[in-house]
Amino acid sequence: MKWFYDLKVGSKLIMGFLIVSLITAAVGYFGIRNMGTINNMADVMYERELLGLSHIKEANINLVYISRAERNFLLANTQEQRQNYLTNIDKYKAAYKEQLAKAKPLFAS
Repeated sequence: MKWFYDLKVGSKLIMGFLIVSLITAAVGYFGIRNMGTINNMADVMYERELLGLSHIKEANINLVYISRAERNFLLANTQEQRQNYLTNIDKYKAAYKEQLAKAKPLFAS
């Protein structure tokens, strides 16, 4: 340890800055490497969970449309209106089932 005390102040400062620079470089390297890992994990989360939630949201909207069409069917005055609402109910049910089928494989848990 005596050799360290025998160094000039300038040499000690340069050595200190070099050590701090090495530590900073190591932290930077690990930070950049782990940012790539975080980016990949975010992509996977988007492809699985977020797209699944989007399909579930669309299925929920179709469920609201089904409910609305059923109420309108019950309130319809003519047979033509009832047939129109029945057609809408079938269309919305098909879209609801389609969105659920799209969402099912996207959820990991």
